[in-house]
Amino acid sequence: MKITTVSYQKTFIIGPYQNEKIGFEAEIDQRVEHPDQVLTSLKDMAENWHKISNPHLQAHPGEDKTGGGSHTTSPQQGPEVIDYKKWERFEIDIDNAETSDELELIIKQVDTFPGRLLSTINAKRQALKPKEFTDGLE
Repeated sequence: MKITTVSYQKTFIIGPYQNEKIGFEAEIDQRVEHPDQVLTSLKDMAENWHKISNPHLQAHPGEDKTGGGSHTTSPQQGPEVIDYKKWERFEIDIDNAETSDELELIIKQVDTFPGRLLSTINAKRQALKPKEFTDGLE
């Protein structure tokens, strides 16, 4: 068997329901190159091209790509683990807020939050409005 061309394709996950397929094809010079070497080179080219084209997907030292409710998943890491205790603490902080400003500061500490907390946040906003307006009138 004589192999004359080698091709390599890889699909990268770049976001929720978003994929990027990168592929290369090369002709082999049988006198100089072995098909395994060429295939490895093509694989490296695809990986490097993906890293250069999508620097925002690469984790930087000290940066946590899984925190803050981000749903982006890279091929090297598994799905995001939901930290229920974090959201329980967040809900308790919302309940303990005494002013609208304090409530807004608590909310701004996270990028996203579970949708089930939206009703808790809105109820707290409503509860704080009348209290703040009547405090200064007495």
